[in-house]
Amino acid sequence: MNNIKIDSYEFIINKHKGLVYHIVNRFNVCAFDRDDLIQVGLMALLQAAKRFDINKGIKFSTYAVPFILWSIKKELRNKVCYLNEEEIDNLKSPTDNFKYQYLNEEEQELYKLRVIKQLSQREIANKLGVDQSTISRKLKKLKVEIKKGM
Repeated sequence: MNNIKIDSYEFIINKHKGLVYHIVNRFNVCAFDRDDLIQVGLMALLQAAKRFDINKGIKFSTYAVPFILWSIKKELRNKVCYLNEEEIDNLKSPTDNFKYQYLNEEEQELYKLRVIKQLSQREIANKLGVDQSTISRKLKKLKVEIKKGM
């Protein structure tokens, strides 16, 4: 009986692992190994398969997507993306989509906190000791500067 369950889970995972790849591809996060996120998503898919009740009348994929999304988002929230000095220097390379070096010091710091470290506006505001609306305005201004520099 256990082999039947294991075979069933394997079949479900193989049939629906495309969901995991699709969801992982929606995330564009620095310094995270895509394979790690896929692994987290596959584990969530297995968890969904174990909890799925066919008698509820919903498709497995509909049931599994929230499990996968939640697990991947949790993994991303639990890790903060730090760059080493070489990676920061690479941001200043001419091959970038914008001229990072032309941003002032405050804009560079905001860029690092929001884009590289993936902090929320609230987290940035707390870190810098200002209110969230100030950060929101500064990020909008930064977006304009980045577009001008592209």
